[in-house]
Amino acid sequence: MHGKTIINTKLTVEELEEKYLSCLDPREKTHWQIIWLVAQGKTATYAAKVTGLTNSWISTLIKRFNEKGDSGIIDHRHTNPGGKFTLSNDQKNKLKELLNYKSPDGGLWNTRKVRNWIEEEVGHIVGNAVGHRYLKYLDFTLQSLRPKHLKSATEEEKEEFKKNFMKKWMKSERRILKQNVNSGHLMNIESD
Repeated sequence: MHGKTIINTKLTVEELEEKYLSCLDPREKTHWQIIWLVAQGKTATYAAKVTGLTNSWISTLIKRFNEKGDSGIIDHRHTNPGGKFTLSNDQKNKLKELLNYKSPDGGLWNTRKVRNWIEEEVGHIVGNAVGHRYLKYLDFTLQSLRPKHLKSATEEEKEEFKKNFMKKWMKSERRILKQNVNSGHLMNIESD
């Protein structure tokens, strides 16, 4: 913002200062501070440095204030209802009921499966995070059984595990040795 910035208001600098000091909303307070500083003759660049906002935002704010007055200062996010849900209330209830049962493929529900169900339900593609958001929104957590403890195995199962584990371990050791030989990374472990 170059040159002198003009604030179009009938309020005095003292009245602007009072609005700034008495404002309770932190964002609106910063907006009033900017208007008050610029009305005192300070530059928009100075107001940007003091408040930590950008020159372009200062310019936008002053333009809004000059066009709309006090209503240009208000933080409109408080009155913004937000975006629409992807699913209607009936569809959400249907999904919540479905989550109590196995997924269509017979497995457990996950983000991808919920997203696919939503896409079929609404008839268009949705983002990858939508399935996760709905699982979270519906307070669904994936419940799966913990693996059995080793002590719960029978003696035969323990012996089978030991036998197979050693075979697999020996194969992996041979594979690692073979890789080291093929890559030329042989180490001499003999001492001098």
